[in-house]
Amino acid sequence: MILRRWFFCLARALALRLVLAGAAFVSGAVGIELIAGEYLAHIDPHHLGITHPTRDLFATLEESLEMAALIFLIQTLAAGVAAGQADTDPATNKKDTRPANDRVSQPV
Repeated sequence: MILRRWFFCLARALALRLVLAGAAFVSGAVGIELIAGEYLAHIDPHHLGITHPTRDLFATLEESLEMAALIFLIQTLAAGVAAGQADTDPATNKKDTRPANDRVSQPV
């Protein structure tokens, strides 16, 4: 896994927030879908596409949880970049601790 080294170089709070964002997204995508599927199987056992307000409520809840997780992920990534977490070199597992204005980009 290529990103494993990068992930473990992150600050603990940033890594935790990334995991929480992923867990919230998966719980919306899979968890709510499982609950809604079981409930809707009782309402429409022959899958005839019967409309029901609860069906719309489950769809709204699922999509809202996924979007909230994505917003949290973007906020977390932006905070990590602002804090300098993007300066960790995955090849060496070392963080460049110099101030950003003292760094000189080197050709790869």
